[in-house]
Amino acid sequence: MEMARRICRTSSRIIDRCSPGRIQSGDKVLSPTQCHLCEVVRQCQPVTVTELARHLRVTAPSVSVMVERLVEQGFLKRGAHQKDRRKCVIALTPLAAGELAREEARRLRPICDLLAKAGPDKASQWLTAFSQIETEMTDTNS
Repeated sequence: MEMARRICRTSSRIIDRCSPGRIQSGDKVLSPTQCHLCEVVRQCQPVTVTELARHLRVTAPSVSVMVERLVEQGFLKRGAHQKDRRKCVIALTPLAAGELAREEARRLRPICDLLAKAGPDKASQWLTAFSQIETEMTDTNS
């Protein structure tokens, strides 16, 4: 039980450090929630509003409102689905891609420093352990 507690506590600290912060580009400011939505779009793009809502575990109307605001601010763009022209897909604009890359570098810097301090052997062991945990969790959720 203590080992599970320590894994959860450490994982929470990692998540806190790696969670999207605020992005500011000129007079435009994105909240952590908007940053998270953009990060999901980056990983899945092009993505429909329905698919995005499923990934975020919220309703499509909620996502639609957030997407519209981000389109107005120039962070997201809408386009036609390649296979089904009736569907609309969402993708990042170059502005958003650049801002997300800078924010990701800022967030991951402490983790990269930690891995460098641990050395390649220890870092490789951690990666192996996390990969095994990820596989087990994926298999359990299937």
